[in-house]
Amino acid sequence: KFGGDWKKHKILQETKQMNLVRKMELEQSINSGDMPSEEKTENNNFFINFEDPNTSPVGLRGADSIENFDSYVDFTAHRTEGRSTSFLTDWAFMSHGIFQSNEINNQNTVFSLKHVPSNDRKSNAFLMGVNLQSMILGTSVLGFPFCVKIAGVWALLAIVLVGLASSATSAIIGDCQYQKSLSKPGELKRVHISFVQMSKICMGKFGAFIMKVLVYMSLLRNVIVVILLTDLTKNILTEVGITGYDKRYLTIAWTLATIPLLFITKVSYLAWVSFIGLKLYLCALLSMLVIFCLNYDIWNFADISWTFDLEGFGIALGIIINSYSVHMNLPSLEGSLKNPSHYKAASHVTFLFNNIVKVAFALFGYLTYTDTTKQEIISNVTSFKPLPVVLQIAIIFFTYFTVPMQSFVAFELIDSSFRRHFPLLGRKSWLVLTRLVFMTLALLIAILIPHFGLVVSLIGSVRGSMITLILPAAYYVMLRTHEIRTHKVVVSFGIMVFGAVAGLLGLYSSIKALIVGVNF
Repeated sequence: KFGGDWKKHKILQETKQMNLVRKMELEQSINSGDMPSEEKTENNNFFINFEDPNTSPVGLRGADSIENFDSYVDFTAHRTEGRSTSFLTDWAFMSHGIFQSNEINNQNTVFSLKHVPSNDRKSNAFLMGVNLQSMILGTSVLGFPFCVKIAGVWALLAIVLVGLASSATSAIIGDCQYQKSLSKPGELKRVHISFVQMSKICMGKFGAFIMKVLVYMSLLRNVIVVILLTDLTKNILTEVGITGYDKRYLTIAWTLATIPLLFITKVSYLAWVSFIGLKLYLCALLSMLVIFCLNYDIWNFADISWTFDLEGFGIALGIIINSYSVHMNLPSLEGSLKNPSHYKAASHVTFLFNNIVKVAFALFGYLTYTDTTKQEIISNVTSFKPLPVVLQIAIIFFTYFTVPMQSFVAFELIDSSFRRHFPLLGRKSWLVLTRLVFMTLALLIAILIPHFGLVVSLIGSVRGSMITLILPAAYYVMLRTHEIRTHKVVVSFGIMVFGAVAGLLGLYSSIKALIVGVNF
């Protein structure tokens, strides 16, 4: 059946053996009381059967499963190779959720109450907090002073509220991952290992559909990247005296420059580059915060508006929510802890510290530039030359190399879900076509909506509110595997309502600003 290919035959045999082992473990679990026998239903089958087209790996179906088996072997080898290289590759996997799309495609992932240990428990709480902190301080933070400009003191309130809600939902995800053992009282079992798995268990096929939509929407972040790279390049050229050109040419140039990155198939190739870029970006943020503080003598707190503007507040809310959208990666961070009991404390401390940093960055940045504050605060920094140019180059470096990381999962899902419908296209032709199509769409959006703040707000209002607020709270209410406490149910419902209202308000405000037209 596999044409004598030993690699295919070997993986098939290993999978069959793995299924037998899991079947024995499941029966032992039922007999020991960890899984009541009445819960073993037809929908709880988690064995991968390569002979059954409905359970083929990586979303492949029917004959296409066999045709593309080589790519699955490569994918599996790449995953194994990537996970064993170094702490940098491990960090890249955790911070970008590289392999979540594989779980999305497997429509028969189980509702299993068997303990699922993590084989990656190497970090202490401090390192986990540092990793989480670096994830939350994304490029959206550059728009926080602009949020204070358009929403006044209410933007600062929104940062605090969204930060507290995000901290609560991070703890909720930790709760949802564990269940009390029925056979060993007082012992907790890790039964849910990913954000995607929890969504599918709660909502079945609809949950899998939601996850796919959220993954596809991650490609919109490339629009943010192109806009930010364009604006930063324009600032640098202005500094050296080059003006009088059409800004859209820069947008086209950066779009073309990002396309080659989309053909990188091994994340390990970019682990070092991504890690260095992140450190440069964090240094740039710290440098800007220092520059703001050095201008404390011109601060006037009376410049902060107390007027509530619904549209301005909605746009600011979308930007703020987008900056906290890291929850899909929290289960991976939890799985990296040597002592899982430290997860909640580490996440709460990290989100609290992040809240303080973001409020300070937003407040001090606005007080320094007030009415001249731009959508990316780095565009305002002109003192201590040539430091502004150095900072913008550092941010360009970081932003540029986030493209393959944040696009990897989405394109892998697109390849596994749709390629089989185009049998006439070879693998290389398919890769070239899909990457060009999606980056062309990103280019068009970037040209039509060249507003960093509005694009970030749109994405944050839809994707961010779902990932950060609505879905984690829904998991706590809908999952029945963890211990449910009444006050946490009330908090979860409150967060879901807050997330829905905030998302709709941000979406309404951003769309209205695009239709009516605004001059920031």
